[in-house]
Amino acid sequence: MFGKCWTGAYCRYFREAVLPLDPALEAALLIEGPRPDFKACPVCGRAVAPDGRQTYCSAACAKAAHRRQQREYMRKKRG
Repeated sequence: MFGKCWTGAYCRYFREAVLPLDPALEAALLIEGPRPDFKACPVCGRAVAPDGRQTYCSAACAKAAHRRQQREYMRKKRG
């Protein structure tokens, strides 16, 4: 409570530490208008903002998915 910011509806800790970790919650609370439809990341299941062709929530998830796809491809190629 010592770091409470009395100028807004949410405390500073919530805005700086909790909201960046959950983009779906951040969009639901801070963006006005209709709620955007979020997709689930196929690797970890976290929410992915609908920004065009973005499929994964982070570069680490994209790298893990690429490695898995390459592993499956090489397994099929070997026979």
